[in-house]
Amino acid sequence: MEPLFPGLDEIPDPAARVARHLARLPARLPTQESELSAEDSPTRPQRRRLLAFAGILSVGWIAGVVAWSGLRSDIGTPVTAASLVMLVVLAVVAAAWLMRPGRYGLPPGLRVVQALTLGLPAGFAALALLDAQPGGAVPLGATRACMLLGSFMALVPFSLAVLLLRRSLLTAPSWRGAAVGALSALLGAIGIHACCGCNALDHVLLGHGLPILGGLSLGAAAGAAWGRV
Repeated sequence: MEPLFPGLDEIPDPAARVARHLARLPARLPTQESELSAEDSPTRPQRRRLLAFAGILSVGWIAGVVAWSGLRSDIGTPVTAASLVMLVVLAVVAAAWLMRPGRYGLPPGLRVVQALTLGLPAGFAALALLDAQPGGAVPLGATRACMLLGSFMALVPFSLAVLLLRRSLLTAPSWRGAAVGALSALLGAIGIHACCGCNALDHVLLGHGLPILGGLSLGAAAGAAWGRV
């Protein structure tokens, strides 16, 4: 029996051609979790654990530098001890506000970040000046040495923060980076304040406190550059 439509079988079948192409594709897409590159951002629980580890490492680093440099001779006096304790409390509270997730897991609001960014240097000045004395000539070399040592102490917490918070500052990255930079520099300022017993007002503000403004500026630049990408 002859076919009803001769030559019909000779017409190319486009569906068969597509099926052959699909058969050559890999069995699974290369975007599964096991194949994600090392550049992908960590999850929130992973980031919290990394930040906690970075905080412990930063405190250990600063404590080691302080132990190597030596504590100030008047650290046991009530005013100096109270000043240092309140500075530590300020740093802990600021870190808790900056790092804890807000409502629906979102980061803290911009107003909170701005208040912390501006409040950290102001808070250091207010608390550190509890035991500062106006007047008294301090050699410029001593002030410069304290600035360098405080910045050296802040180097590790600042570097860890830049590495861990990369691509996680999705909103207002400059402000959030500035807050993190100021907090990192505050840790260094606490360290140098625990080492240096010079109570001259200008020395405390410049040698101990000025690096906080430097950390704030560097943090803002780092947040703008790497906070989103």
